[in-house]
Amino acid sequence: MEKQTAIKPTVYNFNKPAYVIFLFAGIYFLTQKDFSQAVIFLGLALVFDPFQTTISFNKRPVYQQIWLVVHLCFTLVLFVVMIFGK
Repeated sequence: MEKQTAIKPTVYNFNKPAYVIFLFAGIYFLTQKDFSQAVIFLGLALVFDPFQTTISFNKRPVYQQIWLVVHLCFTLVLFVVMIFGK
């Protein structure tokens, strides 16, 4: 008799496309000099982690950690510019 193996259904992770869409929207509003919308979209892009979400932040490769920290710092700097720049 053959052993039956369970087949797991493929789970589609929409984080990467959502991250890219929000990132491009933030860049678009940044080019339009609408800093409040740019901060919102760039901040929302961070919600959709573009990398493998099952791995904790400390166990990720360094380039992924750097990418996310730089993205966060850029968003925070843009937030300060939005508040105090006018």
